[in-house]
Amino acid sequence: MAIHLENQARAFLISNPKLTKTELADLLQCSVTTIKRLTAWRERNEQDAEDYDPFDILDWATESVDKYHKIVKRDDTLRWESPLGNEPIAILNFSDAHAFSFHTNHELISRDLKIVRDNDNVFMIGLGDFMQGITAGFPAAEPALTQFLSPEAQIKVFTKMFQQLKDKIIFLHSGNHERFTARSIGFDVFGLELSKYVPVFEGIGLSFITVGDQRYSILSQHKARGRSKTNKTLGCANTYLKDYPADIVLSGHTHAFAMYWDSHYAAAKLVGDNFGGDRLFINCATYQEIKSDYARMLGGAGGEYASPTVVLFPGERRMVAFKYVTDALVFLRGLKAIKENNKCLQLN
Repeated sequence: MAIHLENQARAFLISNPKLTKTELADLLQCSVTTIKRLTAWRERNEQDAEDYDPFDILDWATESVDKYHKIVKRDDTLRWESPLGNEPIAILNFSDAHAFSFHTNHELISRDLKIVRDNDNVFMIGLGDFMQGITAGFPAAEPALTQFLSPEAQIKVFTKMFQQLKDKIIFLHSGNHERFTARSIGFDVFGLELSKYVPVFEGIGLSFITVGDQRYSILSQHKARGRSKTNKTLGCANTYLKDYPADIVLSGHTHAFAMYWDSHYAAAKLVGDNFGGDRLFINCATYQEIKSDYARMLGGAGGEYASPTVVLFPGERRMVAFKYVTDALVFLRGLKAIKENNKCLQLN
């Protein structure tokens, strides 16, 4: 909360530098003592620059950056091991929910997240734009006109929801809607709050997922580089070529669902490298209808619901992809039934 107040104090003082500490305390509904502590940076900056050795300033800046990164946690890489050992698992790629917009299907959001919550073998990856919040390029009144919860309230709901799901979340990305909201209200909930519970990627994330004795690599981001009306996974392909030859490449943002299978680096297996073979590009979809302001801005493009889910197997490098998490759940239940049936046959 102190960091939130400090950001608000800075915003007020930038817009009106003549505000007194008492006036600022009234605006922020806190004590004058708190304001004195929060605005110490301003008094330091206002002192005559000749009082400082410039190299001391650089040292102070280095210490400040170090403190910032200890508070605002971000991840670039991740190693995650399935808690189920030698059992196949499903991973839902949850993206672009845009919750609390009047154009969003909240029933589907609730159903899919409850599937993650209620099934031990279903986990999730979050690719950003979970809430509608505050967006760039639209009128300032947009949150009031198109949403039924304030951006601050939306943050609280998703923070609590992801805290409850923390044991089922492999990692999260913040999307442009989360970033716009953070800049507008002066509080980065992903860096300051959610990163306490789950890994959070800001840009591109590289993850190594282990299921039993089998390792898979996932390259992910909210918004990939490059768009094409005829090749919706172009951004995934660009990321793959530029950054890392991952088994699975994920992206969101465009609301245009697509999956693309291919084979890559077949010779890598000949020298024992743990990559190569099948690769999967997924451009995730949305829970927002085609009538949304974003879809209209793009000329009606996008707006298709999908909950792309990948089943990963132990013991062999095998990936099975589904457009909907419900289908993946049926598949896993079928595998479990076959396994139980085989055990019964062996006993007989």
